[in-house]
Amino acid sequence: MNKYKIIILIETIIIVLFGYIFVTEHSIKPNSQWILEKAPDKKHEIVAYIPENHAYSETTTAHFMIYDENHDFDTRSFLVRNNYEILDETNYELEWHDDYVKLTIINYDGFRCIYRIYWEDLNFDPHHYDEQL
Repeated sequence: MNKYKIIILIETIIIVLFGYIFVTEHSIKPNSQWILEKAPDKKHEIVAYIPENHAYSETTTAHFMIYDENHDFDTRSFLVRNNYEILDETNYELEWHDDYVKLTIINYDGFRCIYRIYWEDLNFDPHHYDEQL
């Protein structure tokens, strides 16, 4: 009976070990920077991060941090359909305005999602972090 318990224990350890390796290799990767752009007037800056392994997925959630001139920030998240392709500078456009920035996310098939992010709608706070990220 003890022999079977030892075999089951060893099999369980092996399964857990392989599961951990799989999750680590395919899911738990640090974010990499996708966008880093400053406004022409130097009052705002946008930095977008995506999972390093986003090419393993059909859609990717990009996390945007929007900074003001005091380096206070607010966050936003947008979905990008990358169809297992690596995102680069061809997947977005930024158009800076006095009151807002126009963000265009270009999906793999050329479909464009356009967002206007108004400065007055952002909560620039040095201690603010959007928990919904």
